Amino acid sequence: MATPKQVTEPATAPANTVTEPKRLDPRKKVYVFDSRTGRKYDAPVPETHLKIFPHLREVPSKQEGK
Repeated sequence: MATPKQVTEPATAPANTVTEPKRLDPRKKVYVFDSRTGRKYDAPVPETHLKIFPHLREVPSKQEGK
């Protein structure tokens, strides 16, 4: 008695998946520091400044999930 052949597909991710870059919201304000000087800015700036000024880095939030 013959057994039917099983077709197995390789478990790989599809090749056409592209990760989209994070979209920055100009209405959202974030606290930043200047990586050149190490100085933290007192006032929050629009999130789009992170893209415009590459030397600015976002300060991590002290609150979880925020």
